[in-house]
Amino acid sequence: MRGLRNRLNSPLPSESGGCLHEWALAEAVVSTMLAVAKEKGAKMVSEAKIKLGRLQNIDTEIFNHALRELTKGTLLEKTEIKLEMEESRFRCRACGHEWNLDPSEVGSDESEAIHFVPDLAHAFIRCPRCRSPDFEVTGGRGVWVDYIRIST
Repeated sequence: MRGLRNRLNSPLPSESGGCLHEWALAEAVVSTMLAVAKEKGAKMVSEAKIKLGRLQNIDTEIFNHALRELTKGTLLEKTEIKLEMEESRFRCRACGHEWNLDPSEVGSDESEAIHFVPDLAHAFIRCPRCRSPDFEVTGGRGVWVDYIRIST
């Protein structure tokens, strides 16, 4: 953690009241982008799009701040990073109904639990048609790099 702290110009998230979850995700995204850029022999990464699953309930302000801090001094420092939310989508295994989750359907405590462990969605969400808790998440889960534009 010392090496990471020395790279940052601001305090660690736990010291400043930020959320370690967003910082950990941002670190994984930056590592992935740097690995791809290195593999492709990039001299510069001009643009990148990161998709955030709505089910992750990520604080985009903290996530974006973490990305900016973690890219300082790297070839990603001047990259235009675009964030795009993917809506949460589900399909009931009992009746086949497909639906998007309305964020107001989940309380703040439940939303917080799902934020850290997305699989907990099954404990709090039911199919709106048949009320079954047996469903699959078909969208809006996870964080991933959609694309990066590089110059060699």
